[in-house]
Amino acid sequence: MRVFVLLLAMVSDVLAAEWVEVRGFSAAGITVYADTATIRRSGDMAKMQDVYNYKTMQVSGTGKRYLSSKGQGEYDCKNTRARHRFFTRYSGNMARGNVVTSNYHSDIKEIDRWGLVAPATVEENLWKIACKKK
Repeated sequence: MRVFVLLLAMVSDVLAAEWVEVRGFSAAGITVYADTATIRRSGDMAKMQDVYNYKTMQVSGTGKRYLSSKGQGEYDCKNTRARHRFFTRYSGNMARGNVVTSNYHSDIKEIDRWGLVAPATVEENLWKIACKKK
């Protein structure tokens, strides 16, 4: 039931999204978008949804084919760290089409999940958008 509610919320979000293209990855055949309408801040922490849009079909580790992946990132605006809490892969672009796979990371300990945001990367650009940094 929890996964169904999560997927339903994600589908609804696509309709009300404010997608902003994120620089840094398009040369690799991937365009990344941040949904600025989903930014939520609490103190030095921020959450935001994103979509990775692929120009060519991708294949998951289990052999399932997809063209986009939508997830939610969490950002530590003070310590320049980030982690992804969940993602869902779709058969079509921009998180449309059939759900191919879904992964929610509630069972992974926080210490193992946070990573430093490397400079000049898509992750840094997502961090800047979520944390309103220049």
